[in-house]
Amino acid sequence: MAVWAKARGNRYLHIGGGVGSSNDGLLQFKRGFSPLLFPFSTLRLVTDDEVYRELITRRARFANLPVEEFAGREFFPAYRAAL
Repeated sequence: MAVWAKARGNRYLHIGGGVGSSNDGLLQFKRGFSPLLFPFSTLRLVTDDEVYRELITRRARFANLPVEEFAGREFFPAYRAAL
């Protein structure tokens, strides 16, 4: 990504924050690349309800959880939540 961004003439490559915007180990790892911090925003948007529901159903089945319980989690997208 850094090579691609540099070839485009970008001066910065934002690699996001921690899990759920928390100050966790992932954020600390990423901060090891640069002392610079930038604000960022995310959008929680499902563009295909049918596909999203299928992904949640498959993940719930894999986790041996009822779909309703799995889909009600705060993590987005729900099918990527930790088991």
